[in-house]
Amino acid sequence: MPRGTCWHGYEQKGFKKKGNKSVPNCVRVGKAKGGSARIPRKPGQPAGSKKHSDLYTDENPKGTIHGLKFANESDARKSVAKIRKSGRSHAHKIQAAIAMEQRARVMGKGSSAGVYRRYIDSVKRTKKADGGIVDMTRMTFI
Repeated sequence: MPRGTCWHGYEQKGFKKKGNKSVPNCVRVGKAKGGSARIPRKPGQPAGSKKHSDLYTDENPKGTIHGLKFANESDARKSVAKIRKSGRSHAHKIQAAIAMEQRARVMGKGSSAGVYRRYIDSVKRTKKADGGIVDMTRMTFI
């Protein structure tokens, strides 16, 4: 059956009643029993797009800091230590910590999210009197 009036990533499976009208029943392609297939990007959007943000899709796994967790406060503290020791840029560390904080909040883990938030607040860049920027995680001039 042609795609017809359904969005990209959806297909028509018969019709359904909406009020007194009969409309196409569009369901997500690849829908599994009890869940649905995720579509990580908008149609036509390239991987690595600056306008794309997805908490659960790693589009550039080369730079991934592995082993970050948020199950409990202890896991979050260990993860913050991994982020600190990762040797990545300041921006990369902040991005990883923010993603983990957001994931923890979505899952209702307020104490873990708090650990990440404290780390984020502690490493925010500060301007020095001479105009240099200091990375608080390494205490070196950039």
